Amino acid sequence: MRLFHDEGPERAAALKAIDRAVTSKLFTITDRADYLRPLEYLNFDDFRKRMMDLPWLKSRINPEIENQVRSAWKTHAKTDGSASLTSRMFVYVLRKPLKTPKKETTQNEGASACQTCDRL
Repeated sequence: MRLFHDEGPERAAALKAIDRAVTSKLFTITDRADYLRPLEYLNFDDFRKRMMDLPWLKSRINPEIENQVRSAWKTHAKTDGSASLTSRMFVYVLRKPLKTPKKETTQNEGASACQTCDRL
């Protein structure tokens, strides 16, 4: 994939954005997971249709790049031309901290500090 679609800069920017959000206390990380997503392709044409023939990639893929990808494909393909690949995925679960409601106080000494509670 990196031959025609390197997500490195986008992933780095996303991780920096998460770091900024956590550092600024806008969010907290409640969970993090990474896993390998299995990807099955019938043959190189199937791979090309699903991964390369995308509108935002068309300008990046020229005959030289396609030949490099086809050559790399052959190193991963089974004898029938199919391939089982994996893609590493990262998931961050972020939570926005709850704001503590401000207590409403009254001038009356004997009155409840919470007017909402008085209505219950």
